[in-house]
Amino acid sequence: MKRKIFAVLLTAVMVLTLMPAMAFADESGPKDLSNYEIKCLDQKDGDWRIFTDTTENITLNFEVRHGDYVLPADKYDLKIEMEYWDDNDKQYFVPVENGKIKLGENGTLGVIAYAVAKEGSGYTGHTFKECYFDLFYKYTIMGCNVDFQGGRIRTDINTPMSEMYYFIEGSEIQDPVVRIDGQTLIAGTDYKISYVEGYLNRVHVKDAERGDFDVYWVLPKEGGMTYDSIPTEKGVYQCKVEALGKYVGVYDQTNLQICDENKMKVTASAKTVKYSKLKKKAQTVSPLKVSNAAGYVTYTGKGTDAKSKKALKINPKNGKVTVKKGTKKGTYKMKVTVSDSGDETTNGKIVTKTISIKVK
Repeated sequence: MKRKIFAVLLTAVMVLTLMPAMAFADESGPKDLSNYEIKCLDQKDGDWRIFTDTTENITLNFEVRHGDYVLPADKYDLKIEMEYWDDNDKQYFVPVENGKIKLGENGTLGVIAYAVAKEGSGYTGHTFKECYFDLFYKYTIMGCNVDFQGGRIRTDINTPMSEMYYFIEGSEIQDPVVRIDGQTLIAGTDYKISYVEGYLNRVHVKDAERGDFDVYWVLPKEGGMTYDSIPTEKGVYQCKVEALGKYVGVYDQTNLQICDENKMKVTASAKTVKYSKLKKKAQTVSPLKVSNAAGYVTYTGKGTDAKSKKALKINPKNGKVTVKKGTKKGTYKMKVTVSDSGDETTNGKIVTKTISIKVK
């Protein structure tokens, strides 16, 4: 009996002794904050766009994490510095009091967030993160997405991602849907749309890796016509969304291009390379033929399997394919994308072909 009582007491003592250690074990993160990362909780659906109900005293919310472990807020001090640029394009960061940001109706916000271990918290060191946001007042049209429900989107790689081009394919483009933060706005109540006649400004770029290509954007034409509905004449237009009712601002970053369909044709033919020649040096073949291109044509390609990726390389400017020296006998294949930039009157086009090269 005495032994049983002693065993029970000993177990109780051990539990009481280990409780602090067990509690400490729950804090599964390291003690040095340099091992942690700062995460912005205002980031939504992978997008650094933030909508707010107010333009003043906007509080940015951060947490400090190590994997799945979130460090308690009482273990560190959070300091925020806001980015600004002077007239000479020099970058500066200034402290923000209490983490509250004061802005106009919209803007691009750059901040650095620091998490510094509190004295006596049992933690040491610090961590920081530089973040950029597109910040919009809840009722600002500047944050809208203008989505056309007809025609075909111009998606060639030579067009800036911030601009969209469309062309009429047999029928008129339907009126666009305007959304803000997932909410569909009402035409005539929340906004009105007009289309300003413009011109296509083109800059030719020379790139060592991708070859020659064009970058386009639309600028309003001085004295050009303004339309209340989607124009049908060929040309380029700036789509202008103006706020009504409780909404404010003007959004004019969506561009509309009405043009001809691209007639580019791409044909691929199988090629044969002699193994005896590859023993001495690499060989180049021309398996692709391009006709009726409207603008600058570029080529990208990748072998369809491991051996083809190693053996074949495509020239981005002319589409010629080089077979590497020492390539063994067999059949090699490459999936090639041919991109035509289009021009002022013709849409861009992308064609994909699979080429085959036999080494014998």
